[in-house]
Formats: sequence, structure tokens, C-alpha cells
Amino acid sequence: MKDDTAWVFVSHSSADLPKVRQVRNFMEERGAGPILFHLRALTHPETFWPLIEQEIAARNFFLLCDSEAARESPWVQREREAVRRIAASRAIRVGRIGVDAPQLDFARVARFLLNTQVFFVGDAHDVASNVLEAFGYRFLGGVSFSADGLQRLGDGSQMSDDMIGHLDYGATHGWLLILLNRTLTDSERFWRALPTPSAQERVMFVVPSELVGSINERKIPQELFTVQTGSLESAFEEAARRMLTGGPDEEAQ
Repeated sequence: MKDDTAWVFVSHSSADLPKVRQVRNFMEERGAGPILFHLRALTHPETFWPLIEQEIAARNFFLLCDSEAARESPWVQREREAVRRIAASRAIRVGRIGVDAPQLDFARVARFLLNTQVFFVGDAHDVASNVLEAFGYRFLGGVSFSADGLQRLGDGSQMSDDMIGHLDYGATHGWLLILLNRTLTDSERFWRALPTPSAQERVMFVVPSELVGSINERKIPQELFTVQTGSLESAFEEAARRMLTGGPDEEAQ
């Protein structure tokens, strides 16, 4: 069975559980899967640490619940050191929320979750969904455009509204991952319907090598596309890694 949940390891102090539960509920309501460990047996941590360390190593998304109690907790610091080691060796996404304040900043968590979800545009839907699932993303679905369909974009028809609605849905709920082909690349209607690709947009392109010149002419920032030089699967994997560290950061907004 496919798992379209974005699982997020949540590092927190047990002293903050009432606030952390609010964060957990917020994430679950939005389709994410927060992973929390609150075990009485952790009074003997060495028994369980290998399991938790393996769980941390298996994830790409982490949310750190920051507080005075968390900063004073040897256990929490041990978890976060494990996250830092992973970040030094591969791409991951780390978010933070302060849980000391009277009111939680749920907008920050919402922005973090946008980076865990991907909507796919193009052919090879199954390959894209398999790679994204392996990286831990929540796959929001996808859409492909025929040459005839692209000719209808922006003509005011119901078909046009539906296609633009798909793009808008992906852009507002997470990343747009776009596999370009010649038809898409040459369609001015398609480019007009897209959010403007920039460092502040969650848009990532996979570009066949023969189309690199065309994408460069459109002045797409290099960090927003990966060139397919080998298998399509490996190109999607590189795009997935770039999305882990790219796009607007929730702390910068």
C-alpha cells in the first residue's frame, strides 16, 4: 500500500506535552504524520535510543519544539545532535516552533508543512509518486497536459479553469514538481499559467538535457531545476533532494 503521509519527527521535551499535543493535532488535521516519543521507559534511555536513532535516520522532515525545558533536556539535545549529524551528510528539512509562548505560532507550522507536500505536473506520474514517497513527501496528485489541452489554457473555458485550478492547488498547497517536455516548454500559455519561478516560489523543474537551452532562455534560477542526464528516476531523486533544502524557509517569512 502506498503511504501518502508526510511523516515528521517531532523533537520535544515531555514537560511541554500540552503544547506539543496542540502542534501534533494541527499537523494531523493537515494530513501530516507527526512522530512523537513519550515513553515512561525512557527513564532507561539506552534501551530505546538505538530504535529512536534509527527512526530519526529514516526521516527527512523534522520539527523542533523549542523551549527552555527542551534546551535543558539531555534527551532532547541528544535527538537534535542526531539531526545535526544527518544534516551534515544529506539534505533534510528542519522546522522550529517555540512552545514557551502563550500562543503557538501555527502559521509557522503551516508554512513548514508546505515544504513536505508535492503536486506533480507532467507525464511519468507513477515514477514521480514512487520517488516522492521514498523521500517522505506527501504526494498531492498530478496533472498532465496534452498539446490540445495547452491550446485551451487561458481561453475562459471550463477546461481551462480546471487546468489552471490544478496548478493553483499545487502552488498553494506545497511544491510544484514539473517534468518538462518540448510541448510544455514551447507553450507560452503554460508559462503564463505558472507561478513565476523564483527563489521565493516552491517550483522545481526536471529538464531533459536537450531542453536546457530553452529553460536557460527563460532565466529560470539554476537552483530550481535539475537536468535529466541519466534515468528519469535519478532525475526525480535529485529534484526531491533539492526541494528538501530549497524554496522559502518558514523562519524567513
